[in-house]
Amino acid sequence: MLRFSPLKKITHTACIAGLITAAQMSFAVEAGPTNISAKGSAVTGSGMTAVSSLRLADKLYFDADIWTGHSGKKDADTIAIRDGRIIGVGTMASLAELTGPSTNKIDLDGAFVVPGFIDNHVHFLDGGASLNRVRLRTAKSQQQVADTIKAFATNTPKGEWILGGEWDHESWGGQLPTKEWIDAVSPDHPVMVFRLDGHMVLANSLALKIAGIDRDTKAPKGGIIVRDTQGNPAGVLKDTAIALMIKFIPKATAEQLDKMLEWASLEALKNGDIAGAGLDVYTSEPFEDNPFMGLDNIVTTPHLAASTDEAQTVVAVDVAQQMIDYLDNGIINNAVNVPSLDKETREKLGPLISLAGKLGRFQSLYIEGRPSSIEIEYSGDIGIADTYAITTAVIIGFLEPKVESVNQVSAPSQLAERGISSSEIRVPGDTSFGFQIKVTVTTDKETSQIAGTLYDNTDPRICSIGGTRMDAVPDGWMVVSINEDKPLVLGRLTSVIGEAKVNIANLTLGRDEEGGCALTLINLDSPLDEDALNQLRGLEHVQQIRQVQL
Repeated sequence: MLRFSPLKKITHTACIAGLITAAQMSFAVEAGPTNISAKGSAVTGSGMTAVSSLRLADKLYFDADIWTGHSGKKDADTIAIRDGRIIGVGTMASLAELTGPSTNKIDLDGAFVVPGFIDNHVHFLDGGASLNRVRLRTAKSQQQVADTIKAFATNTPKGEWILGGEWDHESWGGQLPTKEWIDAVSPDHPVMVFRLDGHMVLANSLALKIAGIDRDTKAPKGGIIVRDTQGNPAGVLKDTAIALMIKFIPKATAEQLDKMLEWASLEALKNGDIAGAGLDVYTSEPFEDNPFMGLDNIVTTPHLAASTDEAQTVVAVDVAQQMIDYLDNGIINNAVNVPSLDKETREKLGPLISLAGKLGRFQSLYIEGRPSSIEIEYSGDIGIADTYAITTAVIIGFLEPKVESVNQVSAPSQLAERGISSSEIRVPGDTSFGFQIKVTVTTDKETSQIAGTLYDNTDPRICSIGGTRMDAVPDGWMVVSINEDKPLVLGRLTSVIGEAKVNIANLTLGRDEEGGCALTLINLDSPLDEDALNQLRGLEHVQQIRQVQL
């Protein structure tokens, strides 16, 4: 932009680094009633004369004080323009070769000329909001300000704020407006309207009252509360003082934000600022009296096919059926945060999910200390590529004894909320079984490991605990003993259980080596009380006794 201002009153100082070396820049030349738009001018040269062509200028602006950005070169007072482009900057004499009988010479009478950029942009939501707010840009008098706000208030529900503005007091002689200008036409609406530069607002008495701004209110640093002769707020707030009122304006609701976006989109489509758009979500459904209808540059489609009463009924029935499928058969369809599994896949995964849940629950009840991580390792051929449902089943099993409710959707987030990390790894190498699932839990006291597999793809088994091989049924009450591999230890264990009048359902043994560390897993028909467990812990060669229930 090139702004021409009298030297005694420079009204614009936004500038670029230099005019002579600037290339491919957009300019707007403004001189009183004369306005010239020029785009893409390439201005070059080492001296104060810059000539891009020997063609004659259409216009020659002279007798100007031109700021060029070049230190030490003060003699630029003339600008030559042809076809809307700047073709020369220098002195009247240096640009003489660009002038001819048809050149329109315009005397700027010493006006100050400053080059600069114009940044045209819009804040889309704010722009949309402004389309439905009061506009005072064209108001030329006190009466026009009052009439405009009165008309807007007539169509605004009582109590709602009237916002907008863009008034300019220079348009009616320079006198700042006061609250008395608008109080009579807006008794039921708080009003706050901005000056066009955003540095002042005009507020009515009701808005000042709501904001608690009175004669005793002190203006914040960098702000001004304009006052009348009695010291009362006159209605205009400047700069940082505006914040005293803005905080009392209600934030836009979700519905209002939707409307702002709709207004802005509609305006941009009508003006061609947006070449075209497609919409399938609307501020109101069913789709009735929509302002986008009839525009040539928009495609509208129903949202979720739910734009009719019949379609909405179908959607409701489908959702209800999906809930029934999940509750009756565990089938999940069309979920956005868990995999959708058909009945066949669900039946195939059923035994795996059951085994995974048991392994997770076992670890939850078996470990000591505060858990920090869970690692789930799949080795061998598990028969599926996506193990998300199985991993989630381990986490659900782990959390169930600790939380009131958990499911496939909430399990990962609930685990993370407790500060427990989870990881999953795949090991393609051979195992002693067709496949196995290993769950390792680390706490602040120990690291515990359990692995399981399926016999005939249906029968769950614990195949190792802490690395010790075994073949145990993961079901019911279980006592796990870690003891030295010595004679009589097993007999003493079972004797204590028998004396507690608890029946043994199954018993599995494992050891790392002869005479080393042995592991005994005993399935019980009912749990042992704490006295019986302490008796077991007190037996010779017994190192650890823990009881879990699956």
